[in-house]
Amino acid sequence: MRPARTTVLRCPGNVAVARQIGAEAACTPWLLFTDADVIFPTGYFERLRQHSDCDALYGAKLSRDAYDWYYRWFTHGQRLAHALGIAAVSGSNFLVRAEALAAVGGFDLDLSCNEDSELGWRLQRRGFRVRYDSQLFVFACDHRRLRRGVLAKTVHSLTRCTLLYLGLLPRRWRRHDWGYWSPYSEEHS
Repeated sequence: MRPARTTVLRCPGNVAVARQIGAEAACTPWLLFTDADVIFPTGYFERLRQHSDCDALYGAKLSRDAYDWYYRWFTHGQRLAHALGIAAVSGSNFLVRAEALAAVGGFDLDLSCNEDSELGWRLQRRGFRVRYDSQLFVFACDHRRLRRGVLAKTVHSLTRCTLLYLGLLPRRWRRHDWGYWSPYSEEHS
């Protein structure tokens, strides 16, 4: 269900390329990044308006049905990381000022996944105010990656994000998703 006054852009490329093209096409001071498989709860956009004191804002992703426990644990991890000074941005629930995004050079177009987390860290490192609001949440509706294996998804995310955060992910590995998207794409072919 696409809202009024939206434009669908189609282009080849990975998720980082798609997010960047959307950001460049937008003409608003704020950019909201989300996924097609989320539902916004009542009051979501009113809560966004309460955060004009930051340059970027991210929130939790929960579930109303399957894997509720996984999403709650992931949210605890986001809260802990943020308390330690490490933004744990999720592209399914991420608001950023267009000028802040432009100032850090936008998304890393080489990244086939974890582009959202990496952007949050660059924003922080450049001195932009990145906030976390655990009460700003969306609901996930598509759990295919978790059905393929909760442990595999968790290890994948933690390993890639740790290597990215520490600057240890070799440039040649950035484009490879380590299987994150491949089986997902096969389910749709």
